[in-house]
Amino acid sequence: MNIFEFQESDKSALYTISKKLADEHIEYLQTNLESSAKKCGIYVFLMDHFDNELNKMTIINTQSSSDDYTIDKWRSILKIHKGIYDLIGYLTLLQMDAMTTCISLFHTTTDTERIMLCKHSYTIIYEALEHNLFKKVAQDMHQYPEKLVAKEKIKKLWKSIKEDIKKITEKNEAKQVRNSIDAHKSASFMEQINTYKQCKWTQSIINLYLLIKIIENIQNSVEKINTNMKKLYDQYRIMMEEHIKQLDNIHKILQQPDKTFIASK
Repeated sequence: MNIFEFQESDKSALYTISKKLADEHIEYLQTNLESSAKKCGIYVFLMDHFDNELNKMTIINTQSSSDDYTIDKWRSILKIHKGIYDLIGYLTLLQMDAMTTCISLFHTTTDTERIMLCKHSYTIIYEALEHNLFKKVAQDMHQYPEKLVAKEKIKKLWKSIKEDIKKITEKNEAKQVRNSIDAHKSASFMEQINTYKQCKWTQSIINLYLLIKIIENIQNSVEKINTNMKKLYDQYRIMMEEHIKQLDNIHKILQQPDKTFIASK
């Protein structure tokens, strides 16, 4: 008995994919994977930059002559911008995981390899559906100021995402695979074997492609939000110019002699 053998539906789908088409998919995924890896280097540099700037603000804030109002405003902007890059980086890593698994599923040459690799695709999907991807992203995006993104745009984005999610494997099915043969291992040999039989190669690839598409959709929106950071920086510059004028006026008033005091002398 060959336990690690595809169902007929998976075999039919596999036979319809030509080597040329598979190679094109692999090349597309590999190109995007390498591009994402390079982007991660940029994100690390930017995150370090924001951390350094925030540390400087903390040091300045401890000085008795510091202007707490302007420092707190500047710190809040830096934290928002850092959070945006943290989110972009998080999405990029998740997408890289999906792309790498998808490449492996295309590269395999036997049913056994394909079925053994399928299980990780279910874990990726489960983690995204259960708590990691959508909860984190939704929470982060709803905290952004209105100047960065309108609440209506966020609602429209998540409406589109929910439609795509409906095309992905049911969460309970993904959970069963994840908890029995991938992130966790069942103590029962037969339970593991029966779970492996549930793994579908075609559905795994469809799920991963959908996830890659969903993440790309979110990233495009977050990139637009990132572009809008200029509005916050411009607002801060205008506020600082006004604040400096007020401080200058106060300084001039303090330097002028009190005419009432002089007359009394």
